[in-house]
Amino acid sequence: MRSLSSKSYRRLYHAAHSQVIDPSIFLNDKELSMALFLKSLLGAMAVLVIALLSKSKVFFIAGLVPLFPTFALIAHYIVGSERSAGDLRLTALFGLFSLFPYAIYLLAVYFLSIRVSLIATLLGATCAWAVSAALLLLFWLKLYPSAG
Repeated sequence: MRSLSSKSYRRLYHAAHSQVIDPSIFLNDKELSMALFLKSLLGAMAVLVIALLSKSKVFFIAGLVPLFPTFALIAHYIVGSERSAGDLRLTALFGLFSLFPYAIYLLAVYFLSIRVSLIATLLGATCAWAVSAALLLLFWLKLYPSAG
């Protein structure tokens, strides 16, 4: 086990008292920089693929790229390694239910895009997603009260 520097102790103290976990308390500066760089690189690659697809004959495939389960893989790995298989199954089931707010978002974009400006379309669709996600959480917590 490596010893903590005074800088790490300050980070740990701050994290403990703010009740927000700062990932930098677990990684040294070089590891943190590399992790941030890789995440930025993945995000930039996704944006590049979306931009290239949007200019092609198969522009609609650009809508599939954001659905690559990057965050689901991370979430399922963490839940699966720290909790039971039943909890992982419940997380996957909630992930399936979370497709409903996304479907509401897409329907809002579909219907609003021919009626209002792009900004109004995206704001309206985002609000529709937020409301439907909140309703999903309320429903889920009534269905699985132990999850809250």
